[in-house]
Amino acid sequence: MAKKLKEAKSKPWKKEEAEVLLDAYRDEPVLYETDSPNYHSKHLREEAANRVVEKVKNLRPDVSPNGCLRKIHNMRPEYNKENSKITKSKRSGVGGWRRKYLTSLHNLCFIFLF
Repeated sequence: MAKKLKEAKSKPWKKEEAEVLLDAYRDEPVLYETDSPNYHSKHLREEAANRVVEKVKNLRPDVSPNGCLRKIHNMRPEYNKENSKITKSKRSGVGGWRRKYLTSLHNLCFIFLF
């Protein structure tokens, strides 16, 4: 029986890397606008993913197209988790929730993902 090779665990994304990734992804609507005719073109989507990688490689040289897309898809649950913390903090009446939870990355995700 062949053993599966474990994929090397990548290092965590830094805030500035994630911001560059979001900006680069936002510049490529073919990756997320499902009503666009180009969305269904695998070739165009692949080219767009490669352009995103090229922009991110300046900060994160070991990144791959799959790694970038995986990070984008993982950002929505991260955003929802942070958003629920904010909502709970507001309900509990604990002060300072804005300072604690509203990061620029959270704001970028809100603008882009919703």
